[in-house]
Amino acid sequence: MMNPEIISINSFLNNQDIPIQISNLNLDYKDFEKSKSSNKPIGNIRAYAANTYQGIIRDYNEDRVSITLNVGKPSQDYKGIWPKCSIFGIYDGHGGNTCADFLRDNIHSFIIQDKNFPSNPKNALLNGFQKAEEYFINNYALNKDNPNELYDKSGSCAIIALIIENKCYIANVGDSRAIISLNKGKEIKVLSTDHKPNEEKESKRIKLNGGKIYQTQTSTIKNINNKNIIQNQILIGPYRVLPGRLSVSRTIGDAEAKLPQFGGKKNVIISTPDITSFTIDNDIDFLMLGCDGIFDQLSNEEVSKCVWLSCDLDKSKEFYDIKNLSDQCSCCVDMIMKSSLIRKTFDNITVVLICFSNFEKEFNNKINLCNKDSLYQYYLSTEPEPTYNDEKVRLDNEDYDIDELDENYNKYSLKKETLPTSMKLIFKNNNITNFNWKKGKINKKNTTSKKNGKLPLSPKMKTVLKQNFFNSYLKK
Repeated sequence: MMNPEIISINSFLNNQDIPIQISNLNLDYKDFEKSKSSNKPIGNIRAYAANTYQGIIRDYNEDRVSITLNVGKPSQDYKGIWPKCSIFGIYDGHGGNTCADFLRDNIHSFIIQDKNFPSNPKNALLNGFQKAEEYFINNYALNKDNPNELYDKSGSCAIIALIIENKCYIANVGDSRAIISLNKGKEIKVLSTDHKPNEEKESKRIKLNGGKIYQTQTSTIKNINNKNIIQNQILIGPYRVLPGRLSVSRTIGDAEAKLPQFGGKKNVIISTPDITSFTIDNDIDFLMLGCDGIFDQLSNEEVSKCVWLSCDLDKSKEFYDIKNLSDQCSCCVDMIMKSSLIRKTFDNITVVLICFSNFEKEFNNKINLCNKDSLYQYYLSTEPEPTYNDEKVRLDNEDYDIDELDENYNKYSLKKETLPTSMKLIFKNNNITNFNWKKGKINKKNTTSKKNGKLPLSPKMKTVLKQNFFNSYLKK
């Protein structure tokens, strides 16, 4: 037998050789539901979508999501101008779902009811996290009549995006992550720190307060190349903290790891969030929040790739019905989720995607390009065949005199900037520069034409142009 091979559990479970491709959208997983998305824009938030799933190994889901839009004044006593603000959160629970449920339902209240909100959002977030933990431990984890009796051992990581007007604040406890994409995916920024026990800052605090950091070991045997050559493998697990046996160094809850009467030690596992912020400028594409189950198998760059790859509408339309920006956000989230699943992430997985104006602009450009040919073909094949003669044209079950249409046509003038998008695309697709309405001819860019590019317009095309133009403008 050969000498044992020592590898980390992360390397053992790594499936990053599986490519990120648009066909991942077609993967089918038991009880996986399509991501939920927004109905309409809200200020700088042009669209958003979210999803959570138990994964392929576990038969339970301890992750929770909260989305609180247009947060109202907590009290009429507030005399200042109340800003437009929203809160998005992911709560990755462990040891049960009680703490994650509590945070989903309550943490936003602790934040907005703090005296520092909304004038000092960072302090409001710091105080809100602290008050949420204190309330949870005193009212959920402990027996009120006997503080030496533990009712609930659960805890949770938490990552929150607080958006106030054009400013976004990220507060993180644990190993969930926030990233933003800028300039159409050309740049990616990480806005949070994974609170792992082996991180230098975290390790120093843990040891200073009497905690210990360790790794578990598990032995396995593998057959090399099916040649009956047996080799031991020693799998090294993730770094963990004592007390608590947690693989993260910051959480909310986990009373057993924090309270001395249960063997815990103060300030080893803490609930203090790291807070970062950014201004929602025109170069910001989207903000993505994800739990560690996503990033166990996907890098930050691969998450961004999932988003932009799903925006290739010519390819994604085969798997997804995308009619608007909200549909696109939903598609992006599902693409991230399924790409992590195909790489066999073992954890629960949760994603929140928030899209801003730069992403909306790029989406509109892509959907216009995608629809150019299909719109043209649609209008040319419209049924039933519209009736047309030299005197009248029948539109919407009414007969219009040609002269009447010409008069109104001249009144509004056929300028490109006044056309509906669909007609702009038809004109652009046919290189039409202007249109002589009464003579039924168009000027078309064609240097080989012997008649200055003037080509006859078919009766059907002329009717289509009239119908779409006057439906949009004549009846205003």
